Amino acid sequence: MNRRASFRRKKPSKAKQAKSNLPKNAPLIQVTISHIGGRGDGVGTAEFTHNYETKEHHIFVPDTLAGEEVIVQPTNLTGQGIQAELRELVKSADNRKAPDCAASPACGGCQFQHMEPSSYQSWKKDQLVATLGRAGIEPEAWRDAYFAPSYQRRRARLAFRRRQDDVIIGFRARQSHQIIFPAECTVLAPEILALVTQLRDDIFISLQSGMTGEVEITLCDNGCDIVIYSDEVISGDVTASLTQKAAANDAIVRLCVVTKGEAPLLLFATEAPAISWQLSDANPDNKIILHPAPASFLQADKQAETIMAQDIFECLSGCERIVDLFAGSGTLSSHLLFNGNSASTISAFDSGQTALSAYEAIAHRNGKSMQLETMARNLFHAPLTPKELEGFDAAIIDPPRAGASAQMPALAQSQIPHIIMVSCNPHSFAKDAQILLEGGYHCRWARLVDQFALTSHSELIAYFFKDCESD
Repeated sequence: MNRRASFRRKKPSKAKQAKSNLPKNAPLIQVTISHIGGRGDGVGTAEFTHNYETKEHHIFVPDTLAGEEVIVQPTNLTGQGIQAELRELVKSADNRKAPDCAASPACGGCQFQHMEPSSYQSWKKDQLVATLGRAGIEPEAWRDAYFAPSYQRRRARLAFRRRQDDVIIGFRARQSHQIIFPAECTVLAPEILALVTQLRDDIFISLQSGMTGEVEITLCDNGCDIVIYSDEVISGDVTASLTQKAAANDAIVRLCVVTKGEAPLLLFATEAPAISWQLSDANPDNKIILHPAPASFLQADKQAETIMAQDIFECLSGCERIVDLFAGSGTLSSHLLFNGNSASTISAFDSGQTALSAYEAIAHRNGKSMQLETMARNLFHAPLTPKELEGFDAAIIDPPRAGASAQMPALAQSQIPHIIMVSCNPHSFAKDAQILLEGGYHCRWARLVDQFALTSHSELIAYFFKDCESD
């Protein structure tokens, strides 16, 4: 599924709307950090006086670790507690380290540059186990977690602003509209970081002064695919200049523009961007090539994508009829279709027709058109019914962060013995998985897939089984 079907910024949640700014001269607070919260901030408790009322509050402080004593500046009061900024580290934790990136801690692209890798990995695993445990989900086994190495991320979405004399481009600072250039970034692939510098110093100079928006860069096998999401309409002269500069840059394979939620407009392409998928068999030369549509969803880390696809192939390779829900371009199910003499048939559903068309093109090039059925369908508003799920012996479901609450009841009622769930949000995953458990499924295994390194975000994949013959 295209997780970013619209570029329009969402209305803040009620929790965010309830936030109130505290005076800039609010008194400093000294607090001991007791633990790291689910969003990556250090958490402690302290008394604070606001509107002449003194009471104890939870204090949330980025860039701190459990056991540290800190002096902080309160910035915002929310329903959960007080957000604060670190002012002085009175006592540091043993697992604190110096950041490897010059943009830390201001940059919002990372949250844990200050934490030793082993402590970070343990925290990430503990958070996932605790989140699932609170929902009563205890996998029979945990597969080895994957932690993305440095300089691995092949996709990034950055903010930009064309000022009068220059361009600023980078990740937004935490809880701020400030844009931080990711100098010496240890997360992005070097090719992306180099291109960000070129966009800042050369290509985006063509934009009108005052223009703002975001740019998404995907590192493909044959170059970088760029989509500019502009808050304003781009003039013809600016479009011509962008096209000319992109054509002169050997690192760019395609450039598109999206204005106010409209369909992507192609400005320049040397050839179709290409991404190779290594198939799950013993032949290292057995690969298929995806030509992604502009603004298509792709996994941020290629090795993470490979691990999840191999997990799915291992569990479902003997299945004949497979339904792929939120299929996108077939990232996760394609291995089942194209390996060797596979007789599997796949029915792929997604709201994005362009992504499904890319999947169809792969099938056509590899002589598998008769084994792939695709349908553009919004599974939030029109989920598959139990009747439509009859006859499938396996399902793959990889919804956006919000989860798949509309689709899960029909899956739970189905007679599909094998279900693989992939999720980029453990909390929505837990709610969806609870519905499967109530329907008689068991979680055989789960795996943490940490492809967004040094952040509080976690991906996971899990296998659910139900003995339908005994029902």
